[in-house]
Amino acid sequence: MIKTAPKTALVTGAAKRIGRAIALRLARDGYDIGVHYGRSRDDALALVVELEALGVRAAAVPADLAEVATGTRLIDDARAALGPVCVLINNASLYLPANLRETTSALIQKLNAIHVESPLLLCQQFEPMLRAARGHVVNMVDLMAQRPWPQYLPYCASKAALANLTLGL
Repeated sequence: MIKTAPKTALVTGAAKRIGRAIALRLARDGYDIGVHYGRSRDDALALVVELEALGVRAAAVPADLAEVATGTRLIDDARAALGPVCVLINNASLYLPANLRETTSALIQKLNAIHVESPLLLCQQFEPMLRAARGHVVNMVDLMAQRPWPQYLPYCASKAALANLTLGL
């Protein structure tokens, strides 16, 4: 029997919604999963149990991506729990309404940290896997990166920045 190397994916924002669906799909395809979460610890732990029931290994990996120094340890933490990561899915998102008048510098900084700076720094850490052609990155954006809603102005701007970053990468 030929033994293949395990495939491991790190999915940011995996505890809920789209991230959860991505993690489940990858697990069904045989990937071990690093389940990143920020505030959704219970959901992340429940997802780990569900993923393990599918026959893969999974680990909950906490990090506050608004605190960039904390977020940049994610790949190392996932690697320590599951082995080398070959797929990075930058899915974590903070969806907050704010129009022009309601937008603050603090909100812009928080959204940019989560949607732009952390994905960039995680890609930077992941770069050796990409250079060796053993890794893949998916950066998740949505329609509002191209068709902004005025009532979600800083969210849309940060997602547009992530889309541009992805093109640049």
